[in-house]
Amino acid sequence: MNIRAFATYMLVAGLAGGCPKKDTAHVVSVAPKGEVTEAEARTGIRIQFDRPVVAPKALGATIVPPPVSLTPAVPGTTVWLDPQTLVFTPAQKLLPSTRYDIHLDAQALKDTVVPVGDLPEAFFVHERLAVRSVNFAAPG
Repeated sequence: MNIRAFATYMLVAGLAGGCPKKDTAHVVSVAPKGEVTEAEARTGIRIQFDRPVVAPKALGATIVPPPVSLTPAVPGTTVWLDPQTLVFTPAQKLLPSTRYDIHLDAQALKDTVVPVGDLPEAFFVHERLAVRSVNFAAPG
């Protein structure tokens, strides 16, 4: 493949969405993940981007409608903790031994200084039930 063909390929791939857009903020971390305690869940679900997404004036204000949601559905609020970190705080206690999938509706994010990319698959399990002991009654 010659240089001109390669350059044409890269241009077409970029226009078709084959290459990540440089002007788009990408998710670099989601927390918590894995098995989560009630205390960890109360601190909120944090989505961090690779660059600032909002201006400082947007920090701390509740975003309506919330761009972050969980499945199964849980009511809660979403705020910008800092220009790169979005936090969803559940309004109620989560169900034990339940997997929660985390979703981000980038279209619901208004007043961003750069477009926001998609959230890769993210989930956690809240307080998996565990058998701590078993007692057997004596026969008779």
